[in-house]
Amino acid sequence: MAVKSVPKENAASLLIEYQILEKLRDVPGVVQTFGLETRESEPRSGGGRRTYNLLMELSPRGSLVNLGIPESHVRGYARMILRALSSIHSLGFIHCDIKPDNVLVFPAGNMGGQSESLFELKIADFRLATETWKLGPGSRIFTGTLRYMPPEAAVEGQVSPAMDVWGLGCTVVEMLTGNLPWSRFKEDGEVLREIVAGRTPEIPEWLSAKGKDFLSKCFARDPNHRLHVEMFLKHPFVADYGVIGDRRTKTAAVFGGGGMEMQRSPVAVRPRQLFQSGRAAALMC
Repeated sequence: MAVKSVPKENAASLLIEYQILEKLRDVPGVVQTFGLETRESEPRSGGGRRTYNLLMELSPRGSLVNLGIPESHVRGYARMILRALSSIHSLGFIHCDIKPDNVLVFPAGNMGGQSESLFELKIADFRLATETWKLGPGSRIFTGTLRYMPPEAAVEGQVSPAMDVWGLGCTVVEMLTGNLPWSRFKEDGEVLREIVAGRTPEIPEWLSAKGKDFLSKCFARDPNHRLHVEMFLKHPFVADYGVIGDRRTKTAAVFGGGGMEMQRSPVAVRPRQLFQSGRAAALMC
């Protein structure tokens, strides 16, 4: 069992995450919670300290960060994530921070028709998630991890289910290459400049035609032109997925510990801070 602990004064986002996970209980492809507990530390010079502990499923194989997975398997994993997002969106939630670090890897189980050669993926970390009914006309929420954020979210603070689709596209790129999206740029300011300039994350040249088309649709800059999750599930890149032969060994080598050092993906940021600092004007020049 995994435990996420925070002190009482910093527990707001943890409590929100717990409430959302409770509403997503038993949803396939979503990490499950076993409850929330509070603990008081021993009194020291004036009183104890309260800590909130969120109890969740433990992922024995970590997350998808910086792996580099064969395209044949990425297609199956993309379908798993899409199915989970379909359930999340149908229940009125937007994750707002889809990235490999927030997709956990579990041993293969009952995955509803998925190939036995694949591990099971579950979406985690709902601290930044929001409910669609809270998004009124003109609402602006600057939230997420910049490298995985679509233009409308990074620049204008517009949040919609289409934001998760863009994040999925970035996650697919990272699964395929083992590199971060926008990997040629080290600083968030550089990434934001590219986004403002109208560019999109680089799609690998060696990717199949179906894969390139899938990613190009994930990276449609206008969120109204980005396909809905249900439509992506019908895209041939994932809909035609099938494994020839047993590739369990190859997949296990990718996810096995084996001494592989995994770098964590960037943390969630508030792009608005870049604009308030005066850097946005320079980026738009």
